[in-house]
Amino acid sequence: MACKYRNLIERALRDRLVYESPNVNRVVSFESMNCQLAWSEFSESLLLLLPLLNSSSVKNFLRPFL
Repeated sequence: MACKYRNLIERALRDRLVYESPNVNRVVSFESMNCQLAWSEFSESLLLLLPLLNSSSVKNFLRPFL
């Protein structure tokens, strides 16, 4: 069973959200959420892998580019 009220204040005021027109298709764009999720996973992967790398081998690898 779904709750009618989201929190106690709405229950005390007997106020709840209802759709003005319930049969309208609601389109939600998840592009920004997907981008945020991708960057989050990328940064977490880097945080996991960077400590495992040997710093001297990384310095030797990057030396020609610097």
